Amino acid sequence: MSLLKKCVGLDPNFRKPLDVALIWEGNYWDDQDVHDCCDVDWETCEILVRKISKALSLPTAPTSSEDVDAGQKVLIFMPRLMQLPLTILAAYRAGLVAIVMDPLTIKNEILESVVLTEKPKFVVTVDAFWQAQQLTEVKKNIENLRGMSETQLLVIRHVAPNNGIPPPKKHFPARRPSYQTSLDLRNGQDWEWSTVMADIDVEENKYSEGEDDDDEFKWNDEDIVVKMVDEMGSSSLRLFS
Repeated sequence: MSLLKKCVGLDPNFRKPLDVALIWEGNYWDDQDVHDCCDVDWETCEILVRKISKALSLPTAPTSSEDVDAGQKVLIFMPRLMQLPLTILAAYRAGLVAIVMDPLTIKNEILESVVLTEKPKFVVTVDAFWQAQQLTEVKKNIENLRGMSETQLLVIRHVAPNNGIPPPKKHFPARRPSYQTSLDLRNGQDWEWSTVMADIDVEENKYSEGEDDDDEFKWNDEDIVVKMVDEMGSSSLRLFS
């Protein structure tokens, strides 16, 4: 059974489409019952994985799709957000080797070395994230590293406010959005996640009846499908068989 269908496929004997699949618990809460939390069902996860997979298959998002060359890679440089497992599954579905790195532990020189060595098609990352009350800038920190000028960034607006949203009267640490950061996109190189996803259509419930997924990439035995890179720059390989 493929990794994708094992993790996302809606087998009625195993999980129901509307069962909760992922739960997000953010950092922020207050006495006014404002909480940074939500849950996502399996059916939504399946749709999201297919949308992300199509986005990663774009030659220059968001234009027409292209065939994926064997061995192409996508570097997933994000903290433990809901998009992290979905993007790993989407890369697998698209036939891209997922290189996974944690911005909490990876220093710039290690990231720079991996980008120059692996030459990923995309770097999927976030504008910033809260770790308790500490705001960590990601996109601004990495966009000027060596190798990034030739690399496209697919950026999740996780903390930065959308244009036109007035700032609050008081700043609360860990609350999103936060005016302590902003998301600035480099023309022709950076693509905002929500904009790209909004332009991608997938059929709902297409595979819930057990149909074959002709769009899913067919991996060969012993293909490397995921590389987990630690803070020292070492890779532990995950093989598909």
